[in-house]
Amino acid sequence: MKRYYSILDEGAVRIYTYDGDSDAFQPLLYHSFNLKNLKAIGWSPLGSYLLCLGEKELCVLHTEPPFQEIVFPAGGLVGAAVFSPKENYISLLYWVSENQPDVKLEVWEAKTGNIRISFCGSSSPETYFASVKDYLKWDYNDNYFAVRVSSSVIIYETKTFSPLKHLMFKQVQEFDWSPSASILAVFGNSYLKIVDICSGKKLYGYSWEGVEGYKLLWQSAGEYLACICSGTNYKKIFLISLKSGKAGFISPRLDYIDFAWEGNGKQFAVTRGANEVGQTTTNFYTIQEDGKYLRHRIKTLKGMIAHFLHWSPNGHYMVMQGPLNGSGELYFYDIKNHQLLALVYFIAMDLRWDGSGRFFLTRASPKNIFESVVRIWSSHGEKLIDVGSLYLPMFWSTKVSCDAGNSEIDLTKESSSYTRDGEHFVEKRPIDDSTLALLDKLRKL
Repeated sequence: MKRYYSILDEGAVRIYTYDGDSDAFQPLLYHSFNLKNLKAIGWSPLGSYLLCLGEKELCVLHTEPPFQEIVFPAGGLVGAAVFSPKENYISLLYWVSENQPDVKLEVWEAKTGNIRISFCGSSSPETYFASVKDYLKWDYNDNYFAVRVSSSVIIYETKTFSPLKHLMFKQVQEFDWSPSASILAVFGNSYLKIVDICSGKKLYGYSWEGVEGYKLLWQSAGEYLACICSGTNYKKIFLISLKSGKAGFISPRLDYIDFAWEGNGKQFAVTRGANEVGQTTTNFYTIQEDGKYLRHRIKTLKGMIAHFLHWSPNGHYMVMQGPLNGSGELYFYDIKNHQLLALVYFIAMDLRWDGSGRFFLTRASPKNIFESVVRIWSSHGEKLIDVGSLYLPMFWSTKVSCDAGNSEIDLTKESSSYTRDGEHFVEKRPIDDSTLALLDKLRKL
């Protein structure tokens, strides 16, 4: 099965394919777009388009022949943009001008660029680094979207782009849609609500006092929700089942560090610690609906320095990363057999699995002065390829196909873009350095 990724290099947007069913990573050049003055790129959720951001315009690239390029002018300085889940709409955040503090959030039709609705407000220093998803989030099927206005969240439907007047949530700290239904979870100052937007029915509600930090993490099938909440004297993980209505705290401990759902299943992992030598404890659980508790612990790992958990989409592997100010520990772990496959050291700040779960991207941190690259690893922790400078924007796509077409160029033979380095292919074109602020904005797309 062919899979895709893209890079932005000196104004050229290049799309590559690779075999997602093979453990060998051998990229093929699929198509190249020559565009000017681009500052960011990002794939649409289904991989049909590449969204390219210029200073004052958006360029939508169709990733299938005849490879159309459609340019939509924006009404100001483009900040960030994102496609809706079904790729019918584009949400755009931009500043009216350099001299005016006003910021606009608009929803466009993806195929025409027609503006369906616009929101205006005053910008703040935080807005410059904001993602569109900080203010507007779509339901799974493009039927509704939720907009944060001041401290309230308002629901709009896309038939008429009108608000649902009977549904408005106040004093909201965090909100997020189920990945499989028009169900919205809303976290307020002292409450949690889960609401079916189609019927307006409240599916779950909970109240508590003293919560200061919030994070909502849906399971991939939308059947369970993990709420990470913290206060002055506690950090708790609250797990909710929408199937049975059961709920309960997983860990009332103060030393919680990270939580991750299995890519496609009912397992999850929690890491906590660290002890006096920095070692953490990672527990693996599975959902257990018919037991006394909603979860069942299946494995405990000790002796690692694991602060961030990266579960592969296929659920077979996990990469556990050490602290950002540490030595760059990356533990490659086999979930099925619960076996450590490799421990490598690479100080990174941007880590992403590809859709097949066979390849893992790491972008070196600026602190990594010895290996300032974007590197691809196998799921077993083997170094495969250095793609380019750490500032090179590279993104995996969810796009898959059985045949990638006849326009591919085999980089394993003759190409001016790559050179053989042992058994790997290293890009040899010079990459212009960008700013860290730009890199932060790329990561938020």
